[in-house]
Amino acid sequence: MSSDDPRGFMLNATTVAHVDVGRVIRAAYEAHPDHPPTVRRLARYLFSTDAHEELVGELGPTLLDSRADAECLHFVGLAALMLGDHVLAERSLSFAAASGHRDSLGHWVKTLKALGRIEEAYSIGMRTLEDFPDDDPTSQVVFGILLAEKRYTELWDLCLRLRAAGGWTVRMVSAMALAAETPDRKEVVRRMTDQERWFEQTPLTLEHGYTADLGRFLNEMNRWTSLPRTKATVGRGKRIEKIHALADNPLLKTLFTHIRAQIATYINRRAALFVPSAHDQPMVAMRPDVPALTSWTVAVNGDGHESWHIHPDGWLSGAFYVDVPDLSSSDAPRAGQIEFGPYPLGPAVDDTVWPRCSVQPRTGDLLLFPSYFAHRTWPTYVEPDRICIAFDVLRRGLESPISASEGDRARDGFGPEDQLVRDSRAVYAANDARSHLIMNVDTGRYLATDETGALLWALLERPHTVGELAGLLLREFEGVETVITKDITNVLRTMVSCGVAAVL
Repeated sequence: MSSDDPRGFMLNATTVAHVDVGRVIRAAYEAHPDHPPTVRRLARYLFSTDAHEELVGELGPTLLDSRADAECLHFVGLAALMLGDHVLAERSLSFAAASGHRDSLGHWVKTLKALGRIEEAYSIGMRTLEDFPDDDPTSQVVFGILLAEKRYTELWDLCLRLRAAGGWTVRMVSAMALAAETPDRKEVVRRMTDQERWFEQTPLTLEHGYTADLGRFLNEMNRWTSLPRTKATVGRGKRIEKIHALADNPLLKTLFTHIRAQIATYINRRAALFVPSAHDQPMVAMRPDVPALTSWTVAVNGDGHESWHIHPDGWLSGAFYVDVPDLSSSDAPRAGQIEFGPYPLGPAVDDTVWPRCSVQPRTGDLLLFPSYFAHRTWPTYVEPDRICIAFDVLRRGLESPISASEGDRARDGFGPEDQLVRDSRAVYAANDARSHLIMNVDTGRYLATDETGALLWALLERPHTVGELAGLLLREFEGVETVITKDITNVLRTMVSCGVAAVL
C-alpha cells in the first residue's frame, strides 16, 4: 500500500499453541522432503490429527524399508493398524521395533494377535515384558491371551513378577481381578478396587452462574475438533485438547485451582494408605512426586458416549461436569451415567471381585478415581451437549515436563546496529487470511503472526537493522516511530528465540 493511503500500525507475533500448524508442517515437508526431522514432524502431525489415510498414503510407500526412520515407521504402522491394514501395520511396526523404537513393540504384538499369530504374539510379548515390565500395550495383549486360555494362575504369577520389577500398569489391576480365583487373591483385588475407598464425587463450591459462564466460554471457542478415532469417545461429539494450556483464562484458572485443591484433599484423606509399606498397592507404587496435570474437554449429545477405556499414563483421573443437560425427556436406560469396573481384557471369573458400579454426575460435580479404574459412559439421547473437562494426574515417571537445555536456546539479544535476516531453517505458510505461521524445521518451534508480521518477515529476506525495518514500515503505516520500533524489536526477539530469524 502506498504512503498516500497509510494504515494504522498493528503488529503481533506469538508462539501460540492453539493454531493448526498443518499448513506450515506441510510447507516444510514440500521444501525438505528428505529432511528426517521434517518427515517425522509430518508423521506425528498426521497421526495426531486423525489423518490416518493421508499418513499411510503419503509416507507409507516411501518408508517400507528396514532402513527407514523408525519413528516414521511407527506412526505409519499405528495408522495402518487403526485402518485395519494389519499386513502393512505388521511390516512397519516390526521394522520400527527392530530399529530400537521401544514404543512400537506393544503395537507390533497387538498386530500379530490381530493377524491370528497368537503364539508369536505371546512369545514376543513375554520377551518384551522381561525387558520393559511397564509396557502397557504389550501387557494388554499377553493378559488377554492368558485369560482367553483360562491360564489364571499363570496370569496372576506374571502380574506379581511384573509388579516386583516395578512394572505396574493401569491394566494390571483388571487382569488380577479377572484372574483371582482364591479368597486371598480376591481380597488383594478388593483392597485396590474398593469404590468407597478410592472413588470421590464432590460438588465443587463455585460462585452462582460459574458453570453457565464456563459453558458459554467453551462453546464459543474455535478449538473444537471432531472426535479422533484413537480415543474412546464415539457417536456425536467434539473435543478440545490440552485445555489446561489456557489456564490463564480467569474461568479456567478458577476451575484448576479448585481441582488442585480437591486433589490435595483426596490425598490427605488417604494419608494412612500412602505409606511405604503399601508398595504392593498401585496408588502408592505409581504415585508421582509432582502432581502434573494434563486435560481435555469433551462435549457429547445424542448417541455420543465413551466406550470402555483406561488412562494408561495416569495415576489419578477425574472429570468436572460443566453442563449435564436435563435428562427427564430421555428414554434411554442409564442416560448420562458413568460406569466403573475392570477393563474387559477377557471373560470374568467372578464379577463380585470387582463389581461394576454406575454413578450419575450432575452439573458442577468433580469425580476423582484411580487411573486404573476402567470406565465408560452411557449416551444421553438428548440434543443439548453434556460437557465435561477430564484430566489425569500423570503417574510416576511421566510427571516431570521436559524443558530445553540452555544450549538449545537461541540467542535473542541484539542491538540497534545488528542486522537480522531470515534463518535458513525457517519455512512460512499462511494459515488463513489473518494468521501466518513460520516454523524452524529443525526444532519444530513456530510462531503465529498477523499480516504486519508477515510483511516484516518478507522484509527479512535481506538483512536489516531494526531502524531500517522501522523506516520501511513507516512508509506503509501511520504511527509513532518510537512505538513502531519497540513493537518491531519485541517481534524480532520472538522470531530469533523461535529460530526463524537470525542475528548476523
